[in-house]
Amino acid sequence: MKKKYCYGSHLWRSAVWILLAAVPGGLLSSLVLLPSGVYAQAPASPGITLDVRNISVPALLHEIRKQAGLRFIFDQEELKKLPPVTLRVKNASLDDVLNRILANYPLSWSIEGGVLMIKRRVIAPEAPQQPAQQQFTIRGTVTDENRQVLEKATIQDVKARIGVFTDEKGNFEIATSPDATLQVSYIGMEQQIIPVKGRTSLHITLAAKSNTKEVVVTGMFTRKKESFTGAAASFTGGELKTVGNQNILQSLKTLDPSFRIVENNVMGANPNALPSIEVRGKSSLIAVQTQTGTDANQPLFILDGFETSLQVVNDLDMNRVAAITVLKDAASTALYGARAANGVVVIETLRPRPGAMRVSYTYDFRVEAPDLTSYNMMNASEKLEYERLAGRYTANKSSVVLFDAQNTLDELYARRLAAVKRGVNTYWLSEPLRVGITNGHALYAEGGDNQMRYGVGLNYKDLDGVMKGSGRNTWGANVDLQYRKGKFNISNKLYLNGYRADESPYGSFADWVKVLPYFKKTQDDGTISPYLDIYITSLNQRDTAGNPLYNATLNSYNYTKEQAISNNLQMIYDINNDMRITGGLNITSGNTTSTVFLSPSNTTFIGKTAESRGTYDYSNERTFGYNGNLMLSYGKLINKVHQLNMNARGEIREDAYNYTSFEATGFPVGAVGNPAFAYGYEENGVPGYTKTTKRSVAALATASYVFDRRLLLDASWRIDGSTSFGTNNKYSPFWSAGIGYNLHNDAMFRHYKWINLLKIRANIGLTGNQNFQNLSSETIYAINSANNQFGQGYNVSSLGNPNLKWQNSLMVDIGADMAFLQNRISLTVDYYRKNTDPLIALITTPSSTGISAYPFNIGYQHTKGIDWNLKVTPIFNARKNIYLVLGFTGRYQESEYGGFDNMLEKQNDLAKASNSLQRFRDGNSPDAIWAVRSAGIDPGTGAEVFIKKDGTQTFDYDASDEVVAGNAQPKMEGVLSANLRISAFSFGANIRYTYGGDVFNDALYDRIENISTRKVAEENLDKRALYERWKQPGDVAQFKAINNFSTVKMTSRYVQRNNYLSGESINVSYELLNKPWMRHAGLSVLRFSGYTNDVFRLATIKSERGTEYPFSNSYSFSVRATF
Repeated sequence: MKKKYCYGSHLWRSAVWILLAAVPGGLLSSLVLLPSGVYAQAPASPGITLDVRNISVPALLHEIRKQAGLRFIFDQEELKKLPPVTLRVKNASLDDVLNRILANYPLSWSIEGGVLMIKRRVIAPEAPQQPAQQQFTIRGTVTDENRQVLEKATIQDVKARIGVFTDEKGNFEIATSPDATLQVSYIGMEQQIIPVKGRTSLHITLAAKSNTKEVVVTGMFTRKKESFTGAAASFTGGELKTVGNQNILQSLKTLDPSFRIVENNVMGANPNALPSIEVRGKSSLIAVQTQTGTDANQPLFILDGFETSLQVVNDLDMNRVAAITVLKDAASTALYGARAANGVVVIETLRPRPGAMRVSYTYDFRVEAPDLTSYNMMNASEKLEYERLAGRYTANKSSVVLFDAQNTLDELYARRLAAVKRGVNTYWLSEPLRVGITNGHALYAEGGDNQMRYGVGLNYKDLDGVMKGSGRNTWGANVDLQYRKGKFNISNKLYLNGYRADESPYGSFADWVKVLPYFKKTQDDGTISPYLDIYITSLNQRDTAGNPLYNATLNSYNYTKEQAISNNLQMIYDINNDMRITGGLNITSGNTTSTVFLSPSNTTFIGKTAESRGTYDYSNERTFGYNGNLMLSYGKLINKVHQLNMNARGEIREDAYNYTSFEATGFPVGAVGNPAFAYGYEENGVPGYTKTTKRSVAALATASYVFDRRLLLDASWRIDGSTSFGTNNKYSPFWSAGIGYNLHNDAMFRHYKWINLLKIRANIGLTGNQNFQNLSSETIYAINSANNQFGQGYNVSSLGNPNLKWQNSLMVDIGADMAFLQNRISLTVDYYRKNTDPLIALITTPSSTGISAYPFNIGYQHTKGIDWNLKVTPIFNARKNIYLVLGFTGRYQESEYGGFDNMLEKQNDLAKASNSLQRFRDGNSPDAIWAVRSAGIDPGTGAEVFIKKDGTQTFDYDASDEVVAGNAQPKMEGVLSANLRISAFSFGANIRYTYGGDVFNDALYDRIENISTRKVAEENLDKRALYERWKQPGDVAQFKAINNFSTVKMTSRYVQRNNYLSGESINVSYELLNKPWMRHAGLSVLRFSGYTNDVFRLATIKSERGTEYPFSNSYSFSVRATF
């Protein structure tokens, strides 16, 4: 007998009601066979008022009980399996409310003695006056897409309104008519409408809803989350849009602590800069992007079952996204073998839904304002005074000998001082900037029936960057077709997309930061001159100060255009109830052109001959690839407790890449960039050309076993073959094994009703990384352009390593998933370790070899960390649809190199020479910041005091004394969130916190110290260079003497602890559903949303952010209408 739950004041009173409700022939606790037509009317009670979304049926009934004043008896476990309910009623009768909740399920209700009882509905006998209808029995089985049986699925006769549930084997039996229509539904699955057409046996397969939290989408198949041993986080498209409407990557970094976008302090908010992404840290020494935009440390992106590029994901219309899943550990990523060491991001787009055609339109509007709060530049009077104190207008003795240099400098100072007195104080930082406006439009239409469905979408976004002239226009179209007939299921998704990316004609923002503020933008007559000033130097030479505003008025341009097409075809054939064959084919093609024209009138060409003024750079990239796979799946439930699933899959893939480029130089004045008017090619230059083809094959086998919904076992094995590595190591195996246990399903914990979920899991596995060009494995020869008596020869341009091994990572994960008190407290926590061994390094070789770099295996990298996601719901009122959810996500991570044995010291020497902060040394972190320790500024001399490795102090800088002065990896980083909903209104706030990370402050190094005489004369500087530098003996200052022009390398004085809080996302929304005026307008849903992103930042240091392109604060608005 199943346990019943009674909501009343006292347990003993509930027992009395149960006894009174019992009838001969069967007790209520058996939930059987009370006719649905036999019930009393509800007693008079106040009208029911509800406004709830996505609430469970038991919780909703609890709220109704409060308003109706009745006691309820129902099978809570039975009703928990029903899908969440969204309902809005005002002063409705109890009959109406209950019918709206339960009408679509084989359940009935009755009221006896003040107790409302909900029970399973049975077939009502035919009234004797009605003519007899032909009755026959339909038997069948309901499974999911992975052939796992679905217990308690609902099968309902739409006309007769009778129905049954499937049993523990997924089987059902229903008595109905030959022309009946069945409605089949299950929580987390897409509903199906099936005409019987005289059939007596059915096998029904339900597809998982992409927005469910009960499943994990791996990109190859779907797994129940309850039986999955891996670490994965899933988010719906709606959740992504609660954070912002910029793109899915920016939203995902807020929602998942493991998904990190490395802040690009150089490119800032440039809409054309691709982000650098890490999932659980780096796994490669090679961190630069290739020509195709592939970063060796970025995760793998899967779009609708096939690999795609970061560029496509970055431009993907958010309104098309149904769900996104981040796979983090070996149990979830080893399915992808050689491509999975950096994690996998699986994206599902919307599937067409059956029914009459529905049209949805979304309008997104965003305003971006440049954020200059991190800049602290001098004004005109401050800069002129700094120049005076620094000796800019004091002639040296050698100049005095040649001519009256001091008089020349005095005149220059007097002229500039007069300009300052007249009020000249130009704020150059705002000149290249504007308020950026973004307009986005998305239109989607869908419809069809259970056999044939269609979806057609169009989207366009016009994004203006905060630097004038910069922007990005993206467009896309998609056609989705889905056909189901018998045992066949065929779907095809066609994508067309493209973009145009324009860079600002105003050039680098850094150039505007440097312009001296005592110069006017225009001449007295309002014209813009190429020069801000022409003057005589102390060496009696003519010098000029260029005007960046003049260059911005020329007809220079810099843009990139791309058009791409992709087609995904997937076919499914159900062999029988236990076996299935799935096949897929993806074909992609893309064409990208980049054009950069620099006008011959640009001040860059001053002093050059007319034949070399002006440049035209052109490049073209063409890509083509195909990816095919075939998979056999088997799934069976044995003796009600043993669930077995197995998959065998094969893959084949080829990617071709062609790149051509050339540079034309010398254009007549007024030319618009037509290369036909160029005087010639770049001096000693030739057109560039690259052609590569990368092929790979793979075989995969997976198996999972579940015992009694408690014990979980997973295993996978895969072998990959690729041309990316040495010809002697074309193949590499990958594997994973996982175990888990659902404690909440164990008899020991079942009586603890406050425990909703308690799962422990662990896994281990080997994954790989092949985000490298295949040039690393092959020796490439080039034709020698020089002729000799024997003719032309060949030389080695790239030396391959035939013994190059695969860069593989051994990953371990131990985690737990918990939920308590009706899911009002939930926690997911994971501890992970990743050992990448061996690493691949590109070693710079001597120029005498004729080879720039050589790839080989060296060393290893160990990474370990913890990430967590905690959510608490302190306020939850389903009746009034009021709730408050507080969130706390975070991660801790550390990494360490080893096995180098000083073999990379040459690379370290090159890093020192280029002022790079990174070193490759055993026992140290990839994020370590290396510098010589500093004891500060000597108050007596204003010089810096350095600390040697032995602890002694000296005034002499020695690079060999460098040590680890900090670590850029924060000790803890995550997001604090709060989401409040009050009826149709919702509010959310996401605040990012970062603690314990260090940064090398470039503003201190470049704009306050290490200032040469040229910088003093030609560039604006930070205010601290005037107010906080040492000026006279006895000064206790952070920075050295104001007239000290010596330049030193990196010291620990410039390394600072960077703790900060930032307003990553704040949003509000209001939703209207089924209002009378909306029905007249043909509307079913109307939603308004507003967002602010990166609206504030509170930091422990003051540093310049966005050096080449500034950061921005954004304010967005979105409206979505469904017709």
